[in-house]
Parts: sequence; C-alpha cells; structure tokens
Amino acid sequence: MNDIVLCKTEHNGKSFLTAAYYKDMQLSFLHMEPLHDGNYVPGTICIGKAENRLKNLDSTYVRIGETMYYLSGKTVKPGTELPVRIVKNSIGNKRAAVDTRLTLTGRYCIVSTDPADPAGKEKISYSNKLTKGQKETISGWVREIETCGYEITIRTNAAFAEKKDVTAELEGLCGQMSEILKRAATRTCFSVLYEPPDPGTGLLMEIRGERPDRIVTDQKALYEAVSRRREAEPWLYGEIAGEQIVLWEDPSVPLAAVYNLRRDTERLFEKKVYLKSGAFLVIEKTEAFVSIDVNSGKCTKGKKPEETYRAVNLEAAAEAVRQIILRNLSGMILIDFINMKDPDHREELLHVMRKELKRDPLRSEAVDLTKLGIMEIVRPRKGFSLFL
Repeated sequence: MNDIVLCKTEHNGKSFLTAAYYKDMQLSFLHMEPLHDGNYVPGTICIGKAENRLKNLDSTYVRIGETMYYLSGKTVKPGTELPVRIVKNSIGNKRAAVDTRLTLTGRYCIVSTDPADPAGKEKISYSNKLTKGQKETISGWVREIETCGYEITIRTNAAFAEKKDVTAELEGLCGQMSEILKRAATRTCFSVLYEPPDPGTGLLMEIRGERPDRIVTDQKALYEAVSRRREAEPWLYGEIAGEQIVLWEDPSVPLAAVYNLRRDTERLFEKKVYLKSGAFLVIEKTEAFVSIDVNSGKCTKGKKPEETYRAVNLEAAAEAVRQIILRNLSGMILIDFINMKDPDHREELLHVMRKELKRDPLRSEAVDLTKLGIMEIVRPRKGFSLFL
C-alpha cells in the first residue's frame, strides 16, 4: 500500500503540518510546513495594498492585514490595491515577500499571469527533464486547450500522464485563474482570492511517475477540506476516488504511530545516517553549503578495498539523494565520497547520482566529481528545509 499520511507533528517545541508519502511502508517523500499563527501559507493569493515605494531599489512594500510584504522589481503608487501571491513569510532576518505574478501549480502544469510576449512567441515552456519527443507530444495536447493568454509551464510529471489527465488539469487551472481575476476586481482589500492545496495534495503533485493509493489523515478538518477540494478541483487528484481519502478515527492507535512517522521525521534532524551495509553519512549545514561525508564504517563488501569503496559510494549516492529530498536541502551541496582510483568507477558514480536525482521534484543537478571524490550538487530553494 502506497499512502500519503497527513497529520500534525511536533519537534523541539514547534508544530508542523506534515505530509509524508510511504511507499511500501518506507518514507519516500516528505513535506513539513511550520504552523504560523496569523500568517498566510505561501502560494495564497490576496488583495494587498501598496504602502511605500523604494525607487532606488525598484521595489514596493505591500500590506496584507497587519503584515508588510516586500514586492521586488516593481514600484506601485501608494494606496493602490492589487492581487499578489504570497512568496514567503518572514523567518529570522529574512523579510516576507509577495509577487504580482499570480501562479497556480498542478501536478502536470503551472499556469501564470505573465503578460503576453511582445514578440508574439508561444507562451509555453517545458521542464528541462522532458525529452524532445515528449515535448512535441505534449505540445500537441496543449494547443487543443484555450489557455486564455496565460503563461503555461509543463512539468516533468506530464511525461508519465495520459492526455486526458494533462488536458483536464490545464483546463481546470486556466478556468480557476480566470475566476480569481474576476473576483479580484470586486473583492475588498486584504481579501483572500485563493488558498493553495493542503500539504497532502501538494505532496501528491510532486510525486513523480506514480500514484498513491490513499490520502490518510487523522485531522477531521483536513479530511473535510481535502474532500471539498477534490470536488472543486478534481484535476488535482486524478484517479484517487472519494473513498480513498480516509479519515483515521481510532483513538487507541495514533495515525503517526501506525507509520512510525515520528521516528522517521526525528531521524531527519540527526546528522548521522546509517546505511544497511554498515557505512554511514554525516550531514552538516554551514552558512555557504551543505556537506555530506561518506564513511565506510563497518562495511566489508568486496574482497578488495576498491570494490568496497565502489559498493559504499553507490549505496551512499542513493541514500544521499533520499536525504536531500526528504530534508529539502538546497543551494550548494557537497558530497565527499570515498576516493576511487578506477576512472570507470568514478564515471559510474556520477551516472548513478544523476539517475537518482531524476526522482527529485526540483531541478537539481550533479555538476561534477572532482579528483578528490567530492561531488557538487546544486538544488533550488523551495519551501521549508529541515535545518540541522
């Protein structure tokens, strides 16, 4: 059984709304969203009010309720009311930010309100992970849809979908964007025009090439919200039927305990990760980058040292990618593998790492493997990272 588990969790006195994907009872994908009192979830679309212009920085401060957000790259006359998308909330010394580029993200497509290209070029872009043939096929599907002049981005997940699923989602998202813009013209300041999907649905959209069997939650309000959303936005759920959105109601056995979710999430805050072979990883974060050190530990695979190093590195590559995705590590990631002399083994390791990274919903890249066995990976920042 492959399930998305949606429940509240605690760590170090902080509360999270956690969505976890268990494939054959192993944690494969995770989304942990801090519960902020009074803050909007990133992705929410509201009507904000421009306050102060920063002409030298080509920026504006926009108020939504009691919170001031930073709007970069655009100066707006103070007092102007305009629809904006929440990009991020303030964390530490990082300020909250909004964007006038309204975006709706689906499992296969992204619909945005960027203005028409003055050169009249086609406003459809594709994930770099799609092949030329896949792009051509999907392009034919998209041209059959009335996209209302919006900018369309086709995600990697579309490569694993049928035409009916992609076109249904695209039609739904375009229609939804049109409704949002209609409401924006009549609603009062600070009104919420759109709320992003719950973390469980958001995680569903990120899982690549497979379909979970169920969404299971022990939160009645979330169960009702997911059920309502499925009726309003069926393209987000595809084959997941109503009876497969399950409310866990057994008070004697907590849902998190059924899946060992607390144990699995607690391990993600630890620096050391043990592998089945006896080898282990040490994961640490600095101001500039994340480092992952590969240690052979008690591993005895292979009759010769070179064979042992190869086996450990290949096992470590797969687990390192799993940890990067689960912890949502980002920026520059340096993996210090055990140095191997055989150039074929080094080439194999780089190939395996690039193959493993194809599972990543974000556009991560293994750049190179140095002579000292250090691999550099770059990964974009998105959402909340599990800092160590």
